[in-house]
Amino acid sequence: MSRITINSNLPALQVGSRLARNTDVLRRSFERLSSGLRINRASDDAAGLAVASGLAVDSRVFTQGIRNLNDGIGVLNIADGALSELSNVVIRIRELATQSANGSLSSTQRLALDREAQQLSKEFSRIAQTTEFNGLKLLGSDFDELRLQGGYGSSGGIESSLGGAIGDQTLSISFDPSMTETGIAEDYLIFDINNDGFNDVVGVDQVTSEVFTRLGDGAGGFTTGASFAISGAATFLDKGDFNGDGIYDLAVLDEGDDEVEILLGDGQGGFIANGSVSTGPGLSDVLVGDLDGDGSDDLVLHNGNDIFSALSNGNGTFEAVKQSPNIVGSAQISLFDLDGDGRDQLIVRRNGIFVDMALNSDGALEKSNTSNFGAHVGNGYDAADFNNDGLLDLVFADSGAGGVFSIIYGQEGGGFGDLETLDFGFGQGILRVADFDGDGILDIAGADEGADLYTFAYGRQDGTYSDPVLVDPSGTTSQLEIGDFNNDGVLDALGHETGSLFSIITSNTTSGTAAILPVSLRNIAESRAAMSVLDRKLEDITEQRGAIGAFISRVDTGISNLGVASSSYKAAESRITDVDVASEAANLARAQILQQASASILSQANQLPALALRLLGS
Repeated sequence: MSRITINSNLPALQVGSRLARNTDVLRRSFERLSSGLRINRASDDAAGLAVASGLAVDSRVFTQGIRNLNDGIGVLNIADGALSELSNVVIRIRELATQSANGSLSSTQRLALDREAQQLSKEFSRIAQTTEFNGLKLLGSDFDELRLQGGYGSSGGIESSLGGAIGDQTLSISFDPSMTETGIAEDYLIFDINNDGFNDVVGVDQVTSEVFTRLGDGAGGFTTGASFAISGAATFLDKGDFNGDGIYDLAVLDEGDDEVEILLGDGQGGFIANGSVSTGPGLSDVLVGDLDGDGSDDLVLHNGNDIFSALSNGNGTFEAVKQSPNIVGSAQISLFDLDGDGRDQLIVRRNGIFVDMALNSDGALEKSNTSNFGAHVGNGYDAADFNNDGLLDLVFADSGAGGVFSIIYGQEGGGFGDLETLDFGFGQGILRVADFDGDGILDIAGADEGADLYTFAYGRQDGTYSDPVLVDPSGTTSQLEIGDFNNDGVLDALGHETGSLFSIITSNTTSGTAAILPVSLRNIAESRAAMSVLDRKLEDITEQRGAIGAFISRVDTGISNLGVASSSYKAAESRITDVDVASEAANLARAQILQQASASILSQANQLPALALRLLGS
């Protein structure tokens, strides 16, 4: 039986406790419904919070991964867009080459086509070297692979190269057993003799007095081709198109018979004898070039003291040989088109003096400019446009200071002006200028005749050069020529050591887009040779775009997968942390009713002590 007491109001205490619990339930319901979360603190569901936190991290990581992959899509789209434009450039140059190879054009018209082609080649290099995303050069050698992080760790990333090939400024050397000769190969050339699109080697062997051929396989190797006997003593040779059929022919110096043998190419790897040109005893060198700008290649001969020229008739024969006046004791001769007018000038080096000779109205070469640079001009020199002014400049080794090279810049109207000195720290003798890594900047390669090293100095954007990269052959160097032997679009080199061995010096590559290999459209033969170079470049770009397209497809799939994963993890987190509004609303209504009932009952329970007082008062 319940009692009425004054000291303790137990019913009020019990009802108050119930009211507090109902108020707490009501507070939690308000909190859950206002936040939308079932778990607002660890005490709500510690185990559930731990699981949900892991799911939230996974969802956010994969969401960031989607953003990363979308950035990667942007990178790839920019690279693909640039390659699309580069493809258009190559197609245009290929169109120009086809036009230039047409026999109905004049040499002046071909020269105009060649000038456009050279400008487009420079634009190709500019686009390739300046295509960027967020400061990253996408088609250069410093962007080997693109890694996109889509999830956790190494397995959560997608990695691929952007395809293509560009030199990484390292070199490898190899020795092909087929590239040997019984005697010293005094001179050799690199060009495609059988129209298969691969560079071949044509040279002379002074022991057997033969012209030998080695056929390139397009993978960096060679096979033995045909050989052609020269009656006397073959020592030097040069190539040109003497009969206008668009196929390279050979002019072979026969020191034994004091004449130059003319061999006409058949376009299938063979050559046919077609007479000779003679100036008398003592011939020591022969060069081929277009002296009069008529599109047919002419001859320049040298006997150690005198210079002779023989203009081509365009049918494989030549006009009468003419001696050049006022030139004696010349040490070394070369032919370059110094001013880009389509006519080659003869450069004679003698005792530190460069003499620029051009064809006169009588069909003979005569002195037009003389540049004296002291007595230290070494045997090795080459010509290229170092300052991009459209004029050829000369670079030569200083025979009086080991490792020092000088560049003398060409001037309008002929001759040379300013001189710049470079210290590479390697020797002189053989010098070649070309873009060996495909970055659009000229590099310098050399070898010290009598030494045992080939050296390559790579040009930089700021006009400086890298430290020399050294290549150690197996013997003493005697010659160095350049060409792309493995069809990767980057120049390699073929060195010869005294004796019988050739060194194949291959430019190592990384992913990127190399500049277009040197092409010329000045005559039919050069235009036809350019076609295979351009076709191969177009194939390379197409293959590179294919690699990028495949990577984009993979990234798209990754984005789709990450989207599904992120949504799934978010849904799983939601099932744990999100409030069931219907259930919580019912709990809220129940808690509100109970709170109101508890408050009402508590009010009545608080009246019990007052009832006891009324009983005492009665």
